[in-house]
Amino acid sequence: MPATVLSDRQYQTALQEQHFSLRYYVDDKLVCTEWRGVVPCDTLRQYSLYVCQFILDNNAELVLADYSRMIVPCLEDQVWIANRTEKILRQSRLTRIASVLAPELFQPLGGRSTPEFAAQLHLPCELRDFAHKNDALNWLLAA
Repeated sequence: MPATVLSDRQYQTALQEQHFSLRYYVDDKLVCTEWRGVVPCDTLRQYSLYVCQFILDNNAELVLADYSRMIVPCLEDQVWIANRTEKILRQSRLTRIASVLAPELFQPLGGRSTPEFAAQLHLPCELRDFAHKNDALNWLLAA
């Protein structure tokens, strides 16, 4: 996490693994995930569902999903995750989700803008993509 934005805030580390970590900033109701490297299919799916359940269990309202150090998963996994997580997150109290993508990958999903993609998913929150973590955090915490 960038020291300038979250350095004075307390968090709990809910999970720290080779390919994935999850921190929760209780006072901000902010879930921060970081994905790293080539994440095996089963691991990717398992952790994606874990994040959704964590969001529900903790009434989280904000999510920072950092994919900037992750190798893009296959389309089949992306579709599987989108279909399952959408159903779960509809029950959440989320207001904003910020995704941080590697600068070379920073582009709307499938050529669509994030708001259009979010509308298709029927999620109860705003979604935005960012090239830089600080920009994403500033947007989330300004909510």
